[in-house]
Amino acid sequence: MFRILIADDHPIVRKGLVHVLEDSGIVRSIEEASNGQEGLDKVKRSRFDVVLLDVAMPGMGGMGDMGHMPGMGGMGQMPGMPGVGSQ
Repeated sequence: MFRILIADDHPIVRKGLVHVLEDSGIVRSIEEASNGQEGLDKVKRSRFDVVLLDVAMPGMGGMGDMGHMPGMGGMGQMPGMPGVGSQ
């Protein structure tokens, strides 16, 4: 069972991921963050097994957050997931 944090500035994306993950049966808990700073604050306060970050959030996005996360030391331990931008 996994403890998961989802950080994305789009509420519908967060809710969709929560729905899929809850239906998977492998989730102990899920927390949400609506921006990079909130996600970083939650990572510093709690321990998560998986952190899903939107790399293109206003302000501090996922790419900026990774270097600040305890134990991450950059991207060496984090797999990436390709996405499609609309900008």
